[in-house]
Amino acid sequence: MRKSRVAAALGAILATGLVVLWVRGPGGAEQAAAPAPPMVLAAPVVVQDHTPRSTYTGRLTAVETVDLKPRVSGYITEVSVPEGQIVRRGQILFRLDSAPFAARHAAARAATREAEARLGLAQAEDVRARRLVAEGVAARERSDVTTATLREREAQVASARAAERLAALDLRYAGVEAPIAGRVGQILVTRGNLVAGGETATPLTTIVSVDPLHVEFDVDEATYLRSLADRRGQGSETKVGVRLEDGSTRSARLDFIGNRLDRATGTIRARAVLPNPGGRLAPGLFAEVDVATDKARSAILVSDLAIGVEQGRRFVLVLGAKNMTEYRPVTLGPVVDGLRVIETGLKPGERVVVKGLAGPGMAVKPKVVPMPRGNGVQREAAR
Repeated sequence: MRKSRVAAALGAILATGLVVLWVRGPGGAEQAAAPAPPMVLAAPVVVQDHTPRSTYTGRLTAVETVDLKPRVSGYITEVSVPEGQIVRRGQILFRLDSAPFAARHAAARAATREAEARLGLAQAEDVRARRLVAEGVAARERSDVTTATLREREAQVASARAAERLAALDLRYAGVEAPIAGRVGQILVTRGNLVAGGETATPLTTIVSVDPLHVEFDVDEATYLRSLADRRGQGSETKVGVRLEDGSTRSARLDFIGNRLDRATGTIRARAVLPNPGGRLAPGLFAEVDVATDKARSAILVSDLAIGVEQGRRFVLVLGAKNMTEYRPVTLGPVVDGLRVIETGLKPGERVVVKGLAGPGMAVKPKVVPMPRGNGVQREAAR
């Protein structure tokens, strides 16, 4: 029994010694089991041409705006305004009582006929007086009188014809036409009302043109000097982007740059022409205007997911030698096609960590993926 207990004790001591040798290793040095490096998703930076741009707040305005007023005074007998709809140029929107104008036109025509009859008589008398003077029957004074009378009758005919034309215009103006094509507004005066023409004319409605529209915006002094001062007269060649409140984007053409800087705001007015087929857009809408401020140049872009923040500074983790992460401060630019422009801090060919638990100076196990846009990281991580 005693021998068996001794053998068991020796076995336990031997087993303990083997365990200690495994932990401590040959020579007695301790070797702790090193943790595996964390797996991260890394992507090479994107290099592509980029045109620096600036965004300004603008507003859509109508190219043409008309406060429709009658040219003559009278009672409104007919209203055919399609409120809120598109009207064509020359379309009759209001009609005034035309009876007084028709009567005045008839009187003017009669006066013209009377003046023409007197002119005919004066012409005949002038011809007869010239013949008598030539035959020596009458004194030259008679011919001078008939010639003067003839000129007077000619002037009277001209005046009568002018009055007839004015009366015809008044008759025509009894129908109030749309002077431009565009969208008509609310009716301001209804049928049966007396409206005034001339300098104190009564407003009837408004019309604004809809295609194209203008986009007006104010540009800061630095941008004007850097990119717009030399573009005068090149409006057809300068394109700007227009983003509306619903997120839709359109292309417009720069056609006007102001002639002086507003000292109160430090800006200068600029304007672009925006096509509006169908008249969907309306004057007064807000818009963001995207203007190129420099020529195209090569730029480095990364996903916003790769950008970290430390004490207000932006940084990325770059894969260095032996897959060690490097802390790299960066200067951010605008977003282009879902990626962020990096102005300073990165070089072409470098790879950045876009997802994973890693910090500066850590060894990582990278899985290289294309630079993600949107939720591309989640799709790649799920594979």
